[in-house]
Amino acid sequence: MNAERTGSGTKQVNRRTVLQAGGVLSLVILTGCLGDDQEESEETPTPDATETPAESDGEDTPEPPADDTTDGTDDEPTERDDESDDLDPETLEARAREFVEFLDTGAFEEAHEQVAPLAAADLDVETLSMVWDSLIEEDGELQEVLSAEHQGVEAGFEFVLVDVQFAAGRQEFELYFDETGLAGFFVAPPGEWDVPEYVDESAFTEEELTLDATDTCSLGATLSVPESDEAVPGVVLVHGNGPHDRDKTAFEPNRPFKELAWGLASNGIAVLRYDKRNFACEVDPANWTIDDKTTDDALVAVDTLREDDRVADDQVFVVGHSFGGALAPRIAERDGALAGIVMLAPGPVRSMAETIRDQNRHLYDIGVIDEEELDEATEIADRVESLDIGDGEVVHLGGRELYESFEEYDRTGTLADLDIPRWLAFGGRDYQITVDDDLPVWADAIEDDDGATLDVYDELNHLFQESEGEMRPDEYFEEGGVFSARVVDDVVEFVRDHE
Repeated sequence: MNAERTGSGTKQVNRRTVLQAGGVLSLVILTGCLGDDQEESEETPTPDATETPAESDGEDTPEPPADDTTDGTDDEPTERDDESDDLDPETLEARAREFVEFLDTGAFEEAHEQVAPLAAADLDVETLSMVWDSLIEEDGELQEVLSAEHQGVEAGFEFVLVDVQFAAGRQEFELYFDETGLAGFFVAPPGEWDVPEYVDESAFTEEELTLDATDTCSLGATLSVPESDEAVPGVVLVHGNGPHDRDKTAFEPNRPFKELAWGLASNGIAVLRYDKRNFACEVDPANWTIDDKTTDDALVAVDTLREDDRVADDQVFVVGHSFGGALAPRIAERDGALAGIVMLAPGPVRSMAETIRDQNRHLYDIGVIDEEELDEATEIADRVESLDIGDGEVVHLGGRELYESFEEYDRTGTLADLDIPRWLAFGGRDYQITVDDDLPVWADAIEDDDGATLDVYDELNHLFQESEGEMRPDEYFEEGGVFSARVVDDVVEFVRDHE
């Protein structure tokens, strides 16, 4: 478990992800961020999480990821090959054009047939329909597919750029393919990401690292290091559900993890953020466990940060969001030497099936999904609850082993048994992990525990952005939805109080 420094500089992604594995679907079917899972969600199909345009677990071109699971066999996930002899550029251009035309004519089942198996569970028919409807509502009807041009290989995926004309103007789609089908679908952002006002870029530098997740799977990472003559405290950021990149660019034009990392680094705290395994490597979700999905790679990141001589090895913290927040106690338990954990919108804490039902009932009530889609989500929840999942079968986020391992993990008991500082934070306008149903479960676990605190930010959503009106997934993607400065300040205070 080590990391290799590969250079310096800041990765910039200048596009908003519209479709990504784990993105919109994570929002529509299950939390974990989101979105990233749904949230998640900002951010692609094995490029990141699926998101609705404005979604929500993104700057430079995001690296299309693979799926969210390993297969439990002796075969480890492998990095994608940058060369492909099987995919002809003209054929890919035709397939990209056809995919967009399927969406335009409402042939979502035909469009879904083009999706690669690794992304099929997230980029389902309902998600494609919802995202396309959102695009039409925002930009008007599609007038014409102007061109589809193969751009070469990016991160091991064949990249095709499709230029289209909507009633409101021209737009570019970015489609990524592997030999099994469509792995990613991005839409150029309406605006550029702005550095939050709370960031002081002169206060830190950044370096690109590589984390060894397995013998055959490496994860790209970024280390933000404050300018200091002394060792500083350090934080590892842990994502929610979905194949998120290190910045959670699936939520462009907003990048929650980059914003949080830069905010902390501006205040003298080193931060390591990394691409998830199902973003960086090709994996099989059928036998994926919660440790394959989250815990193991977070521990690699913790070890990497602790070994850096610019970071105080006894002052390393984990800040987990959504599913990453729910797994933070497990990460701390297995590591045994963390200085503390921060759990942002941690969940699910109740059963995964119950969370799926409640999230989708909310989306139905506000008109984001229809009755048929609600029934389908309920059926998924029922199968997850009963573990009615065959060998090698993937239902929503994974196979039977994922759901079994999640239910076997005692979330509240593990949290209560820790003897390190713990802080849980919730958005009062979060419909995914709610203050009414989820917060009380966590609160009961830490009642009368002086080492654990809990706060609610009444005006913030699941991504800790300012929120008003209906609580909808598309607000994650609205330009200017910056990760709250108040939460950044409070994370800084928590770290400083316990370093």
